[in-house]
Amino acid sequence: HAKRVADELATIVDRMKLARIVIGGPVEATSLFINELPKRLQQMIIGSISAPLDANYERLVNEIRAVQQKSEHEDEARMVESMITAAMKRDRAVIGLSDTLLAIQEQRVYCLLVAKDYHVEGKECESCHVLLEGAVEECSFCGGKLHAAPDLINRVSQRVLDQAGQVQMVSGAAADK
Repeated sequence: HAKRVADELATIVDRMKLARIVIGGPVEATSLFINELPKRLQQMIIGSISAPLDANYERLVNEIRAVQQKSEHEDEARMVESMITAAMKRDRAVIGLSDTLLAIQEQRVYCLLVAKDYHVEGKECESCHVLLEGAVEECSFCGGKLHAAPDLINRVSQRVLDQAGQVQMVSGAAADK
């Protein structure tokens, strides 16, 4: 039975192009089931829940949500750590607002990591549209007039997306770091 269910799961994962799996059920059954999964599916498992066969929908959703959030926080922490390491090695990464703004202006941002609660005000040049931080009075790129950008992070994020980059909001320990 476990082999048949594992084959069916593989079909569903491929058809729906899933990237993550949460396994649930009685501990003995989930252990047997995981052993029947192909290695590629085993690597997609982000966690498991121990639930009785008669568990209600709400309980299952809450437990799955907790596993998903834990996995996302771990992924965010790895991304932040990787970005910091690359920046320290000066390997295609920067840390901090001013260096990030320069990289965006030079269209060198592939992935922007931002703490969800991070807020900063800045300025935008009316002529060349460069984004700047701080209390500067004129554009350091073209000398143009600046106007306020009260939600600089929103503009920064939009600029990265416009340049075909990715924006990843992080929270928890990853945001603190």
